[in-house]
Amino acid sequence: MPTLTPVQQTELLTVLLEFPGTKTGEQREALLFSLPPQIVNSLDLSGDRNSALIKMIESLEYWGELSDGRWATEVMLRNAQRVARDTKFEQRLEEIRHAFDLPAAKADLPALPEQIASDISYLMPASFLESGHLASRAVARVCVPRVFDGKPRMNGNQPSLAVGTGWLIAPNLLVTNHHVVAARFSGEAPAKDADIPLQAASAQAWFDYVDANKPFPSYQVTSLEALDRTLDYALLRVADTTTSDDQRVLSEWGHLRLSSETFELRVGQALNIIQHPSGDVKQIAIRRNNYVGASAADEFLYLTDTLPGSSGSPVFNDEWQVVGLHRASRTLPEKVYLKGEMIKYNNVGVRIHAILRHLPPSLRAEIAAAQ
Repeated sequence: MPTLTPVQQTELLTVLLEFPGTKTGEQREALLFSLPPQIVNSLDLSGDRNSALIKMIESLEYWGELSDGRWATEVMLRNAQRVARDTKFEQRLEEIRHAFDLPAAKADLPALPEQIASDISYLMPASFLESGHLASRAVARVCVPRVFDGKPRMNGNQPSLAVGTGWLIAPNLLVTNHHVVAARFSGEAPAKDADIPLQAASAQAWFDYVDANKPFPSYQVTSLEALDRTLDYALLRVADTTTSDDQRVLSEWGHLRLSSETFELRVGQALNIIQHPSGDVKQIAIRRNNYVGASAADEFLYLTDTLPGSSGSPVFNDEWQVVGLHRASRTLPEKVYLKGEMIKYNNVGVRIHAILRHLPPSLRAEIAAAQ
């Protein structure tokens, strides 16, 4: 299970001491936003800055994984990154935050150009936002209880969870990453083949999770229909009715449209990603995720100046058609500039039609009928 090493804890303390956003007790308390009250109320972060930050780091590491699958330290890091946006501290905090990612298989990334030339207009019709909102309804937070040798891993009296993003490709069929349902963190042995179906069949999909303080419907996964480690996808069948007080049926959220198999991405083309980063409420990165090129026959690369997206997110074109499945983020090996801006990450997606070709004919037919 992810935890910061002593070296990472020391680096985090160093960054937070240098970071202007921790000078006062009020600023330090703001870094605890959205954490459970029992954690927030247990910490007095006033007084000496160094002592307060040490106390905060030690306490958040002690609390570890929260009941909703988030990690206390990662929540604080995300909050700090929002404050540090577009400063030198953002990247340093992100390097520490990577300790909490569900690792995907490593991807070999080609050398990237200094600039991407594009003649694509960034003017969009007003309907673009409405269409994006409709598409976002079919995107869910995926919560996967972790199983080891057939036995649930517990965090106190709650199951230990891995979280990611998933989306409906057809009624009752939800797509996410293989490494999300494998549910293993860095440093842990790979999930055994017998444990993955158990984890998948115990997973839940949270729809309309846009405000942590408001109710949302949760739907139980009923079966694992297909998966592949190389293409890093999993296809899950989801129940029609909820396991929560919110009784909206699954069909309320619709399903996403796919691009045609002949659709071609052009270098510099803008892409859009709807995601639940680190299990947080639903967020969107629009038109700042430019296509770079292919890294392999079934993969493509795109740049972003935002935080890395969530595993399993749909990658859209500007018609809100899915062109791929987001699988990983990589820190760039060198500074790359796009129209004068520093690009910090390289994202890797799997082409959606590569996944479709890999599915059994019965599932391909079910998806095609929904399109």
